[in-house]
Amino acid sequence: MAILGCTGLAHADALYTGDLTLVRQRLDVMELHSFVDFFDPVAGLVRKPGATTGGSSGGGCVCPAGWSEAAGLPDGVFEDLRCACSDLIDWPAASRDGYVGSNLSAVPNALVALSLGRMAEMAGWVGRAEAQERYANISRTIARRMRETMYDPARGAFADGVGVDHAALHSTMYAAVAGAVDDEAVPGMLGQVVATLRS
Repeated sequence: MAILGCTGLAHADALYTGDLTLVRQRLDVMELHSFVDFFDPVAGLVRKPGATTGGSSGGGCVCPAGWSEAAGLPDGVFEDLRCACSDLIDWPAASRDGYVGSNLSAVPNALVALSLGRMAEMAGWVGRAEAQERYANISRTIARRMRETMYDPARGAFADGVGVDHAALHSTMYAAVAGAVDDEAVPGMLGQVVATLRS
C-alpha cells in the first residue's frame, strides 16, 4: 500500500530538516492519502470501502471517486487504474506467509494507524490542534481494536484480520510497528510477541 509513501516522506523530511513548509502546504492532501476515510468508527478499524460484513471478503471494494479530482489525474487515468483497494498489491505470492486478506485486515489497519500517528505529529508541529487530536484518537483506536479483535495470546500473534484464524508473520510485525503491542493493556503481551517473532 502507498499509505506511508506521502505521509512517511513528509514526516521524515520535516523531522530531519526542521523545515515545515511541506507539511503546512500539503497536510490536507496527506490526509486523503492516509486512508482515514476508510475508518469505520463503529468497528474502530479500517474497513474495505463498500464492505459491510466482519471478516469475510464480501462487499464491493471501490476507491472513492473523489480521489480522481483530488489527485489531479487527467481524465480517464483514475478509471484505467481500476482501483480495487487490494490489501497486498505489491507482495509477491511467495512472500506472503499465507496472509489471508479480509474486510477488517491486520496489515492495512496497522499501516493506517502508523500513518495517522505521523499525521498527528505533523499537525501538532504546525499548530493544528484539532486535527492532531483527531488523527491521534483514530490511530490509538485502531491499535486498541487490533489488540481486542485480532490478538491471540495463546499464539503470541495477531491474526490476519477479524474472524480470520490464520496469523502470518506480517500481521504481527506490522501490528507491533503500529503500536498495537502494549504490555500495559495486555500484561505479558510484549514477551509473547517477541517470542513468536524470534521463533
